[in-house]
Amino acid sequence: MGKCIIYFVLYLELYLYHVSRSTNVECPDLTNVDYAQTYRYIAHFESFSSREGLKSMVINDDNGSVYLGAFNSIHHLARNLSHVKTFFYDFYEGAVDIRFLLIDDVNNVLIACGDMHKGLCFRHALDNVRHNVTLLKDSGETASYIMSINGSTVGLVSSYQNQTRFYIARTLDAGFDYQYQQSISTKVWDQDLTGFKLLYNQTDDSEFTTRSELSVSEKFVNTYVIDYIYAFLYDGFSYFVTKQPREINSKTNEIRLVRVCQNDIGYFSYMEITLICESDSREFRNLIDGYLANVSTDFITRNNMSNSDSNTVLFLLCGLDDDGKSNKYAVCKYSMSELNAAFDKAFAKCKSEHGNRGLEFFSTGDENYCGIGGSSTIGDVCPKVLSGTDHIHSQEKFVGKDILLNSKGEDLSTLVSAPSSLAVLVYGSSTILAMSFISGDIGVYHIGAYYKLGVPNIVVKIADKPFTKNMEAQKSEIYAMTFSSVYKISLKDFCTVIPTCRQCVMTDFLGCGYCNGHNCTTKDACSKLKGNWSNKLCPPIVTSFKPHSGPVEGGTDITICGQALGHTTWHPDIVSIRSVSMGSLASCLTTNKENYNKLVCNTKTRFNSTEDIENITTPISMHIFAALPSAESDFEINETLPLGTFTFMMVDVFGFYPPKGPERGGTKVIIFGKNLGIGSNVKILIGSSLCAVMSRNSSQIQCKTSPHQGNITESIVGAPAIKSENKVKVVIDNAVRAVDDQFSYMPNPNLSVPKVPFRSIASGGIQIRIPGSNLNSVASPYVTITMKILSKNVDCSVVKDPNNEVEYLEFFTPPFSVVTENYREGILTITLDGQVLETPGIHVYPDPVFEEFVYSETKEVFTIDIRGKGLDYGCETNVEDSNLKCDYRIYIGDLICPNVSFTDQALICKAKRSYIANNTDNTDFSVTVHMENIIKQVGIIDISYSKTGIIVGVVCVVLLTLLIIGCVILIRRCCMKRKLGNNQNGPGVHFRS
Repeated sequence: MGKCIIYFVLYLELYLYHVSRSTNVECPDLTNVDYAQTYRYIAHFESFSSREGLKSMVINDDNGSVYLGAFNSIHHLARNLSHVKTFFYDFYEGAVDIRFLLIDDVNNVLIACGDMHKGLCFRHALDNVRHNVTLLKDSGETASYIMSINGSTVGLVSSYQNQTRFYIARTLDAGFDYQYQQSISTKVWDQDLTGFKLLYNQTDDSEFTTRSELSVSEKFVNTYVIDYIYAFLYDGFSYFVTKQPREINSKTNEIRLVRVCQNDIGYFSYMEITLICESDSREFRNLIDGYLANVSTDFITRNNMSNSDSNTVLFLLCGLDDDGKSNKYAVCKYSMSELNAAFDKAFAKCKSEHGNRGLEFFSTGDENYCGIGGSSTIGDVCPKVLSGTDHIHSQEKFVGKDILLNSKGEDLSTLVSAPSSLAVLVYGSSTILAMSFISGDIGVYHIGAYYKLGVPNIVVKIADKPFTKNMEAQKSEIYAMTFSSVYKISLKDFCTVIPTCRQCVMTDFLGCGYCNGHNCTTKDACSKLKGNWSNKLCPPIVTSFKPHSGPVEGGTDITICGQALGHTTWHPDIVSIRSVSMGSLASCLTTNKENYNKLVCNTKTRFNSTEDIENITTPISMHIFAALPSAESDFEINETLPLGTFTFMMVDVFGFYPPKGPERGGTKVIIFGKNLGIGSNVKILIGSSLCAVMSRNSSQIQCKTSPHQGNITESIVGAPAIKSENKVKVVIDNAVRAVDDQFSYMPNPNLSVPKVPFRSIASGGIQIRIPGSNLNSVASPYVTITMKILSKNVDCSVVKDPNNEVEYLEFFTPPFSVVTENYREGILTITLDGQVLETPGIHVYPDPVFEEFVYSETKEVFTIDIRGKGLDYGCETNVEDSNLKCDYRIYIGDLICPNVSFTDQALICKAKRSYIANNTDNTDFSVTVHMENIIKQVGIIDISYSKTGIIVGVVCVVLLTLLIIGCVILIRRCCMKRKLGNNQNGPGVHFRS
């Protein structure tokens, strides 16, 4: 028995897999890109920056002047964003944020509204913002308070019979005087242009009060908040796109489109319909921005719009959730002809059924059903609207579909961050959507195109700060604003940042093409360079080819990577010829395994004999001819590209290991040889069964056996038949080599996995044996132990018990990190050449703690009682009976204690004195406990004397002392008697007769 070597097989397999993958050639496939291109910074754009925070922007359509509302100031810029004038509001009481701008062309006035003075506005001269600056005043009709302080404000300007009319919608501010605010209204100048009044305001004693406004009821100002996001004029109506509660006291918002006749002085034509922005069966309710634009025929065709539809489309940019925290967004489209039809249908249905008009938040308690006003039209001013319209909210919902989808109906994953605004314009014959992002990027999307995977687009980094909801499109130019700068980007300048020809010609919707074979420009820009320009053909570029070597028998697939290789364009009339040359001794024939960035050819050799060939190197080159029909372009490609050299080599095989494995497969076999890493395709056969290649290099191939297929054989094209059921054959391209030795398929192994978890201690080293049969069939058995996120693989060995001839799978547990709990549970799996067996797991306990020992003895036997904690932690679960079995050994010096017993708190060693005396002359011994990886000295004993000898010695000394004392006393008495006798017989002695 020996301890297993612990290693991390997972790391090794990942390394070998990486080696294997390095022989497979994968070129970037731009044929299937999602048309998303993101680049750092555009080469050219115009900008203006301000230290005052920018809040709003408006552009004069007549001359292209740009006006910026800022903190306590207003800026006038020319079309190219050069500075013209700046006006500061320093002399007015309090600072003001100019958050709303309108242009009145008729009166040559710029209206600038801020958050001071309850939303009153300033009047500026349009040609010079410093002239005629006036703070507008209330004329008594409370109509001059334009801007919402805490909410949103949108506005429109139109002219009717030489009168400028302003269509204003705003959020009502709670806490401000209700009488100074109108949710939606039509206003005109007062007589001297110093303030505003309602277009019509009949407040006399007549039966009905008629005003050119409509407001949320005062009692709902706090609970029903309408956010006005976008406004536009179309076909005699004013439209407002809102985000508002689904109903009174509802916390869920929905998108609504408001329509009112521009000349409706009493707002009788006011109607609302609910808009649904839907994508991938999800509803996007968080309205961010809107834009009305005319579209080109490409958009009409892609979206299957009928010829009767208007080419004017409303686009809405929406987020998935009301809270705006979702990173999912959609751009939905709504044809204006369909929207107006929906309004008419809603009115007709409501009136015919006498349905509920809705709009309870406007209600004053009057009758709330359709058809109050009759069936005639509202005079000549609104001939398209019946007088019975009278404030209706349609209960039906109009659904718009997301246009930023691929052909599978999936969301495009091209939004670099949260979008902030959008604009739509027609550029050439293409319908372009421009979108700004809070990341400082601008994206342009060809929403009129429908390619295989969706919408072609390009995203360019413009600013380092977030773009705000202020974006405009003027002809071919986009204006976008951050809080500190405004930018003007021309669509043609997007071409200049595109690095590759393929991406350039795919961006033809911006007029991009490749100039002089090295940069992306527009055709006009290329003409100024006097270069050749094409938006369909690309010059070929080779970046690499692999492999660089193959067998002398040929059959190697050489993959050439680059650009414009397999196909130069998707144009149906392209003429394209490609060939690969390899000198006089070989050729490489092109295959159908190709795309725009990849061309594959297969080698064929002309060697008379391959027996004595070592290495033969030959040059390799590629020739491409491509051209469009002469009627379309005179631009063509006719180039020969040198690739480098290719070497033909001889493959040799020496042997393999291991020589056996189970019939069900899964054994990892390593084949040794020479030049095994060359070529493009490799196949290993063991008999008639495939061995799946896992990795290879010049000297080794590693494969995993499949289940044994018996006598079933597989035919290999170009390979001679080798009749040996279990011989190992190596096939590299057209080279076939066989090993003389056979691989033996063995009976499948079986294991008796226990029903209780295995046990170990933190120090590891616990021997675990699992009984089984046919275990020697396995070449590389191992167990995997996983503790939390750390896994360790442990090699196993097969042992046989000589007493009962039973086979065991044996391993020793590895060390684990510190275990502080009672025990830590882990997962233990057993792998037998690919077969993974689950077990009840493993419990890892803290190491046992040895504290002290007590020594005692009798005349013949001495006892060592070692105390501690958790002394049964390291005990192994016996697979046969699930009992605990501990492998404790107690050493007395170099002698092992012959009799050891244990409990969870004590180890007891008993030995005869004669066992020590017969094996050593020593009297001092260290007592050491051994348990697998644990060796602990617990103390020292001295057996040179014993307590019995001391007692006997003391008794003997006492008895000897008493004997001596007795003898002394006896001698003295005898002496005294003798002395008395002498005195009676000598002189002076008297005798009695």
